[in-house]
This record gives sequence, C-alpha cells and structure tokens, in this order.
Amino acid sequence: MAKIKTLLIYVVFPIALLVLALGRQYILMGLFIVFYFTVFVIFQYETILKILTGYNSKRERLDKAISYAFKAYKLKKSTVHTSLMFIYLLLKAAKYDKAGEIIEATEQRKMTDQEAYSLAINKALYLWKKNRINESLEIYEKLIEEGESTVLYGSYGYIISLGNDLNKALELNERAYKYNSSNKAILDNLGLIYIKLNKLEEAFDIYEELMKKSPQFPEAYYNMAELMYKMKDTDSAVRHMKNCVQMKFDGLSTITQEQAQKKLDQLMRLQGSL
Repeated sequence: MAKIKTLLIYVVFPIALLVLALGRQYILMGLFIVFYFTVFVIFQYETILKILTGYNSKRERLDKAISYAFKAYKLKKSTVHTSLMFIYLLLKAAKYDKAGEIIEATEQRKMTDQEAYSLAINKALYLWKKNRINESLEIYEKLIEEGESTVLYGSYGYIISLGNDLNKALELNERAYKYNSSNKAILDNLGLIYIKLNKLEEAFDIYEELMKKSPQFPEAYYNMAELMYKMKDTDSAVRHMKNCVQMKFDGLSTITQEQAQKKLDQLMRLQGSL
C-alpha cells in the first residue's frame, strides 16, 4: 500500500500534470492540482501532523504539540514512531499515567530494533517518574549491554545516581564521559556524582567545563550552585541558582522550579541579601 501511495503522489500525478500542461488544458489542470493536493494531504496526513507536532514542540508550545501528536496517534495504522513521539511529549508534560498507557499499548506492536530501543528508554523514564527506580535501572542495564549511546548515558547516568551504589554510578558516569566528553547531560551527571562523593575539586573541573557550554537545562545551574555552596562560595552559589530558576522546567526535569526557588531563598538568606 505504501508503495502504491508513493507511486501515485510522486510519479503518476506529476506526469499527469505535465501532460495537461503541455496540452494547455489549464482548467482541467487546475482541477487536477486541487485533486492532487487533496489526495496528498489524505495520504500524508500523519506526516503533516508530526511536522506540526515538531514545530510546536521546538517553540515550547507543549499543549499544541501534544494535541497534534494525539491526532496523529489516533489515526488508523499510525506508525510506531508517532507513538514514541507522543509518549515523550506526555512525559515532558508530566502526564505520566497517560504515557504509561501508550507505552503498554505500543509494546504490543511490531517494531524495528531501533523503535524497540527508543521505547525502552521512554519506559525507563516513565518508571523513574513513577518512583519505580529499580525497574527503571533494570531496563537501562539491559540496554547498556546491547550497546552504548549518548542518549542512553544521558538518562541512565542520572537515574543510577539515585540508587544505593554510588561507586557503581561513578564508574558508569566516568565511562559515559570517556564515550562522549562534550555532551552536557553526561558532564552534569558526572559532576553530580562527584558532588555526592564529596570529590569537590573534580566536580568543579567538570562544572567549569560545562558552564563554558552555556547549558539550557536547570539541573546544571542547580548542581553548580550546590557545589559552590559546599566550597564556601555563597555569592557564586546565589548567582548560579538565580540562573537555575530562570530555566525552562518540564516533566522530565530532575528538580522543580519550586525546589530551585526555595533553595535560592535559603542561599540569599545566608548571603544576607534576603
């Protein structure tokens, strides 16, 4: 069916239009153009909805993005890729229960190895947000056995830090750093583990490197502020926490804006500016 659609849209219709144009059948050609675009929209409706989803997501219009993704997901024979896009947006919007429903439904479908890999990462994120940390870690451990990736290290590196074995978390995050030392999430994860293990000088080196990259997620500035506080530099801690509260927070953030604001208030009181 997909091959027939492609043949009609990209071969048959264009040739027919060319024939009509050469024959100067302009009225008929105009009608045919309207028909062509109508058929194109019908055949490519899911793709159009996904483009609108991506457009609104990039502009932080999360509600609109979810609305378009839902329409695409509900189409008969929508692709697994659409399901994955919808799940991720639901997680970002903190609609965890709905994301769980879509994950469960999608698991029953046939998919490629890459799609199964992406679904597993989304499921691990969902389990983390439902505070099912051990189940989330089990998924990550299976995935890492299959192969490394920056995306995998970025999420696994943080969630493993929530477990009881910080030495294992350190080993994983140092491994991630060797794999991709320029990735901002990997740098943040490693710096956070160093802070938890009270390796403050090592943490400072990592966060100094991270800050040069101007990260656009709140955790980087929150953790840098925590580090500066531990290193007795309250003024720097306040400055970084102010940057933190100005960042964009969503359902996949590891902290909330309320937590950041509360911490900023505490730091400013210690500083004497509040």
